[in-house]
Amino acid sequence: MKFKNFFSLAPSLLLVVLVSSTASAATSLTWDTVASDSAITGGAGNWTTSTTTWTADAGVTNIAWNNANNDTATFQGTAGTVTLTEPITTGGITFSTASYIVTGNTLTFGAATNTVTNAGAATISSSIAGTTGFTKAGAGTLTLGGGSGDTNANTESGKITASAGSLTLSKAAGTDAIAGSLDLTGATITWSRANQIKDTSNIAVSGTGAIATAFTDTVANITTTGNTTKFNPGSGSNVTVTGTLSITGSNGVTNTNFFSLASNSANSSLTLGSLALSDAYFGVGQGNATFTSTVNLNGGLTGANTNSVPGDTNARLVLAGTGTHDHTFNVSSGITTLGPLMTQTSGTTGSLTKTGAGVLSISRPVTYTGGTTVSAGTLAVGAGGTNQWTSADIDTFQTTAPFATGTFFGIDTTGGAFTYATGIAGDRGFAKVGTNTLTLTGTSSYTGATRIAGGTLALGAGNLLPITPLAFTGTSTLNTGGFSQSFSGLSVGSTFTGTLNGSGNVTVSGSNVSIGGTASGDSATLTTTGLGMFIYDNASGSFSVGGNTDAGGASGTVNLAPNSQLITGTFFIGRDVSLAHGSNSTHTGTVNMNQATTFYVGTLAVAGSSKLNGTLKFTSGLTSPTVQIRGTTGGTSRATVNIATAGNSSYQNATGLADFTGGTLDALIGTMNIGQVTGNTRNSTGTFRMSGGTLDATSILLGARTGSGTGVASGTFQITGGTAKVSTITFVPAIGSGTGTNTAILNLNGGTLAAQTVQPGTGSASRTLNWNSGTITTYDAITDLTLGAVDVKLAATGTHSFDIPTGRSATVNAVIGDATTGGSLQKDGAGTLTLTAANTYTGDTTVNAGTLSLSQAGLADTANLSIATGATVTLGFGGTDTVAKLFIGGVQKNAGVWGAPGSGAPNTDAALAGTGTLTVTTSASGYSTWATLQGLGPSNNAKDANPDNDGLNNLAEFAFDDTPLSGVSSGKIASRVVTIGGAKVLTLTIPVRDDALTTTFSGSPTLVSNAVDGFHYEVSGSTDLGSTPVTVIELTDANATAIQNTLPILSTGWTYRTFRTSGTVNDAPKAFLRAKVSETP
Repeated sequence: MKFKNFFSLAPSLLLVVLVSSTASAATSLTWDTVASDSAITGGAGNWTTSTTTWTADAGVTNIAWNNANNDTATFQGTAGTVTLTEPITTGGITFSTASYIVTGNTLTFGAATNTVTNAGAATISSSIAGTTGFTKAGAGTLTLGGGSGDTNANTESGKITASAGSLTLSKAAGTDAIAGSLDLTGATITWSRANQIKDTSNIAVSGTGAIATAFTDTVANITTTGNTTKFNPGSGSNVTVTGTLSITGSNGVTNTNFFSLASNSANSSLTLGSLALSDAYFGVGQGNATFTSTVNLNGGLTGANTNSVPGDTNARLVLAGTGTHDHTFNVSSGITTLGPLMTQTSGTTGSLTKTGAGVLSISRPVTYTGGTTVSAGTLAVGAGGTNQWTSADIDTFQTTAPFATGTFFGIDTTGGAFTYATGIAGDRGFAKVGTNTLTLTGTSSYTGATRIAGGTLALGAGNLLPITPLAFTGTSTLNTGGFSQSFSGLSVGSTFTGTLNGSGNVTVSGSNVSIGGTASGDSATLTTTGLGMFIYDNASGSFSVGGNTDAGGASGTVNLAPNSQLITGTFFIGRDVSLAHGSNSTHTGTVNMNQATTFYVGTLAVAGSSKLNGTLKFTSGLTSPTVQIRGTTGGTSRATVNIATAGNSSYQNATGLADFTGGTLDALIGTMNIGQVTGNTRNSTGTFRMSGGTLDATSILLGARTGSGTGVASGTFQITGGTAKVSTITFVPAIGSGTGTNTAILNLNGGTLAAQTVQPGTGSASRTLNWNSGTITTYDAITDLTLGAVDVKLAATGTHSFDIPTGRSATVNAVIGDATTGGSLQKDGAGTLTLTAANTYTGDTTVNAGTLSLSQAGLADTANLSIATGATVTLGFGGTDTVAKLFIGGVQKNAGVWGAPGSGAPNTDAALAGTGTLTVTTSASGYSTWATLQGLGPSNNAKDANPDNDGLNNLAEFAFDDTPLSGVSSGKIASRVVTIGGAKVLTLTIPVRDDALTTTFSGSPTLVSNAVDGFHYEVSGSTDLGSTPVTVIELTDANATAIQNTLPILSTGWTYRTFRTSGTVNDAPKAFLRAKVSETP
């Protein structure tokens, strides 16, 4: 700074200004060994507070260093050695040129925040002091210390943060290069000699920082955090952590932060006060069995999530201490696996106490002599691999190691498959841990649960395990080996799949079962398809499949065994409705039924509350599966079924599907509620489908809403086959005071709907019975049917039969209309069907038996009415109803007005009753009249029928004026060779219908008639009965008359017509004439 500007002031004032100016702000000063030459020279020199080797203006003016300012120092230009000849205080250093060395005396970092930046190599061998620490930045290597002869310890007690590049510690062995804490956030570190860090220092490694070279040192604690290797000391290291080595992975990913005394760490030793692992991998001697690497553990171990401490042949984990010493291994969650041989300090007695809810797996038999105590969680022993526990080792261990009540003894088969023949006993549970298969052949009597965390637990005989709960705590399998096994409970951990197989039978009883994720987004699956039979027996309990958390958005799936029997108070699919609504996301539950499934349940709830998706269906690919539904006591008891019955919620919609399509259903149900909302703002959509078997229900409610709100309910009941017997079906039983249109749909696609009452609820709603095919009848032989005012829609195809049994009646108050034009209606059964509405369907109406009573004129004008022999149609309306055709007893009646005897109608028939009349617009066809006169009836009057088996069907018999029941020819068809004009010609004479009009023939070489009575004649000729045609002409002269006069007299309406070939016999000595009839030419 240039102070000469103030020389005009009084000395006292000058002093004040100087003090204020020099202490008020830190400045960035640059090292410059040549004064006032307007250039930065750099190079070697002495750093003092008296020599002017610093510049703030690029060398124009040089000044001396002032320790009070905490100025930052920059070294650039030519590198050299800068020697402190007195203590220097700075606020930071930047080495812009590589290879500078700062040495001598004491360098103090005095600012609150200090940074040392070096792009290239730099060395500080001065003794570093201070309390605020500094940050090492830049890609270069910063060396702290002057080599093996540097015995001047650094005393900086603040934190040193190395954020980039590398840091080398190079004091004399045993001299502290770091006295405070060290954070490696982005740099690596190298020890030039042993013991460079104060024993009380803490080291933290994170980001891209790492310890990856050999070193010998003692520190208080080392903490590593991240998802890459942070602490991997090199070969020959000897590290002591008097406190805790803590290794933590990131983002919940297992085994992502690695520590290893491996091939690069040959014959190394690590002594720890305690070891804490979370999502971490900790290896001892891992990778090279010829090296001996040892971890001396003075304290205990803590672990969370899944951790691994692998170790090869010569690896050692030593329980270190003096005298008798106990070490606590606390695994709070997941699995921590210890691979090294666990031993103790020579001449001492070491012991281990396992705490925490997680699993500690010890891979090799222990040689410490103080014993093992399990206070909490699971302690497992490794078996099945080289140098692992033998059956004898396990026998000894499980009989001598004390396990507290509620803890678990486990066998870990990660090393390979293993068979254990000794029964497992004690007041504890048992856990199968690791991959591969553990086979148990002895009978166990432990009192706790059975847990399977991985691989397969196989059973060598029936009921080897005690009847306690079974828990899948990882994706794993229980193989029954074809035997039976019972449990008192069953669970599958969140995100896991539990599999039961082995063709045996598994029975679960005694406690509730809930299969589903326990956190938002999680899923759990139970698969029993490999069993012979799966039984859940707890009539007062519950079985829940779906989200198992209030948080929402979780799911569950159950795949049932070929034979499954579920006896429970409530079977939930979607989630347990006892849970709160939770967050605004949807739970999902799916149950896939197998070949034979039985539900004995108080309530079957498929998405039985809001915020649920629930599906109950058959597994694909089954052949004729069956399902039975009863109340909890079986027999004639009835279950309650709820499908998508949302509660009072403003959360997500509810969607439920119970789909029995493709199988045979046998169900006794009290009330089935399909699609319901209760005073909420979300929708509920429920669907029930069946295609075979019998559903017997007391009441079915479709699309109900109670209370207020904007939520809309939709319920669909679909029958494609089988019989649905329902005492009462109510379409939208209530709409509450809310807004929006509730919907109730019954799709009858086939099979039979047997009901007593089909009714609409109160209020405006969409209520539709889509009758695509199938039969509607009474509930049973002693009840009548009432079908209320819902919208009945007939498909254009399919059979729509009201089958009303003898002595029973059905009253239909609904308007029956078309789904598409042409829907027809059929009345079967000896009972009475009464249609009270003015129906709008446009297809035919057929009454095969019993009585059809019409209260209003509702038959379509263009459709036909057919009344079988013995059946009756009661015209219970005033006036007339118009139809196109009327058939009674299979015979078409002529056009005109028809009514019951005594009705005053011009035409009457006993098949008609009541005071109304029918106006028939189309008379009977010639064929229909002929068929009746010939004695043909419904069983043999079809045009293609041949009741006398004479080679002519009924249409040909009619066309050629023959008799359909005689079995002999009438002789009315004649073939003659006659002489015409002196030449012989071939002729064919046939009866032809006139139908009050002259029938004409046209065409060549074949003659084809116009349509007569709905068919055509065709006369053709050929020379070979094949593809060589001969022209046919009609003969209309006296020669034709002469032939015709020799033939039998024809019935009224027929005329003989004679045809000839165009050539003569002399021209074509071989010729054929053929006559045929068809409905299309």
